[in-house]
Amino acid sequence: MWDAKSQCNGVARKVSSAGNLHSSGIFSLHYQQGKVATGSKDKSICLSELDTDIKAVSSNEEAHSSVVKCVRFRPDNNSIVASVGNDSRLAISDFRESHATSASMNIEHLHNESAVNSVNWHPTKLNMLMTAGFDTTIQIHDLRNTAEPCLVLN
Repeated sequence: MWDAKSQCNGVARKVSSAGNLHSSGIFSLHYQQGKVATGSKDKSICLSELDTDIKAVSSNEEAHSSVVKCVRFRPDNNSIVASVGNDSRLAISDFRESHATSASMNIEHLHNESAVNSVNWHPTKLNMLMTAGFDTTIQIHDLRNTAEPCLVLN
């Protein structure tokens, strides 16, 4: 992490780093209220606290079976994380649960079983999410009824 306001010769000053969050490249991160969620090539999701340093708090190594492409906190709760990846799965992980080693909820076979590249929560309807996939569609999902997307935009 860098402080863009504190520069030397036009280069931001490094203030913190963490090399122990994942065993492979990090593809996504989301910051909210002092916490950082990360998703990685190593198939895991990590929840960290950001203070003067980045400290891993918990990880979920079983929510995905392939690369995690995107992670997003639920807008009202920085312990609940939505994640998507190359396994065509949307996983909801609740890190308040002790030993959150698997997803609290999974929606499988999204986007014609192609990679899912992005996820975002609806800002006020917390049961609704939007995903975008390699199949060039955008899907709207309701967590109360996960049998099919509510809407598919081609």
